[in-house]
Amino acid sequence: IASDKAFCFYYPDNLQLIEAAGAKLKFFSPMINTNLPAGTKGSYLGAGYPELYAKPLSRNRAMRAAIRHFIEAGGTIYAECGGLMYLTQTLTDCAGRQYPMVGAYPFKTRMLPRLKALGYREIVNAKKTFIAPAEKIRGHEFHYSELCGFVPGKKIQAAYSMEGPGKTRISEGYQYKNCLGRYVHLHFGSNPEFARGFVAACRASEYRSNGIIDDKFTL
Repeated sequence: IASDKAFCFYYPDNLQLIEAAGAKLKFFSPMINTNLPAGTKGSYLGAGYPELYAKPLSRNRAMRAAIRHFIEAGGTIYAECGGLMYLTQTLTDCAGRQYPMVGAYPFKTRMLPRLKALGYREIVNAKKTFIAPAEKIRGHEFHYSELCGFVPGKKIQAAYSMEGPGKTRISEGYQYKNCLGRYVHLHFGSNPEFARGFVAACRASEYRSNGIIDDKFTL
């Protein structure tokens, strides 16, 4: 579990449900640590304020490379809001400063001067993902950032749909390999199967850590 000043928003119920599903939780700081905890099979990158700590996050090249390697090698990651922002190519803060991030997703994040989205959400997985089949789960959306600068070519699967303006269904959420990122802060209590599915996906992960990061992931 990513846990520091940049990643500090988690529903306690979510962590309890993950533990109840059989996971052993370990906490790490993407700002300070240089690698994921030993034996990691999956990671939960929660919400927070990466835009306020973009400089130390970006400077920690070792951790950015470790997470990128983990994703490319088949490790399981679930990311929400701030966690999603961290996994994009770059993050542009409110002062217009741009910082390199993990680069797993082929798009960028930029901060806006006004609120982009706020409200309770009910979402439905667009299709069966590596975490869960198509099902409903509820959460909350609140962010001042938006995704931009999409780069074609990388295979990204739309993960779910939710109700937008005028009750239209809109797509959001992105799956790349065993990495699923979305803006909505899900409350796993609205559908505990999601927590069980996440832990099952971690168990099934083929990722094996040898402590070596390939040169191509040096950032």
